[in-house]
Amino acid sequence: MNKYLIMLLLALPVQAANLTVTVDGKVIENIEGATIAITTGTPPVDPPDPPDPPDPPDPPIDPPDPPGDCGAEPPNGTPDTWSNLFQTPFPGPKSRQVTVRIPGSSYYSIKFYTGSVHDTGSVRNFEATGTVGSRVMTISRCPGEFVDVPDNCWTWVGASQRLIAYSTYPKTGYCVLEKGTTYYWNVRFNSPCTGTYCQTNVRVYNPDY
Repeated sequence: MNKYLIMLLLALPVQAANLTVTVDGKVIENIEGATIAITTGTPPVDPPDPPDPPDPPDPPIDPPDPPGDCGAEPPNGTPDTWSNLFQTPFPGPKSRQVTVRIPGSSYYSIKFYTGSVHDTGSVRNFEATGTVGSRVMTISRCPGEFVDVPDNCWTWVGASQRLIAYSTYPKTGYCVLEKGTTYYWNVRFNSPCTGTYCQTNVRVYNPDY
């Protein structure tokens, strides 16, 4: 007999006084006039809620590293950062001069990040008292890079002060820097100076800062 028909019959009022009903092995008495309803199966259960998506990663704080085509850095260089050397982020301050020590057979490299700066300025190098020797100065995307640098981004330096004028937007005659990019201001002695380290003066000048 169809189970749904059985359920329908059992759901009708019980009329027979001699009817015996057993549930789980127990006899149910005094059922005259009672209504028996039987259901089968389990009620549906709502599916679990999907998991929350992961939080997005925090944006990077440190400026990105130089491009992968820089290769290995020249040995014995002295790395520094613009913020550490001049006590303020690029492109400030308006004017400040610092004397640095350069390894006699290597270079001094100052790392800075252009960010969203829209400005012009200059970086300068001139001879320090007691340390004689010609030097070369560059602005490049790699530390210790003195070749394959754009014409306006390098200069020879002798006894007198020389500069590289930079701009973070297209400007004729300037070393044009891209925004949101890491650069290095590099200085080295062209002819090895006497001693393990040699001194030279670096200066920033930004009249609009």
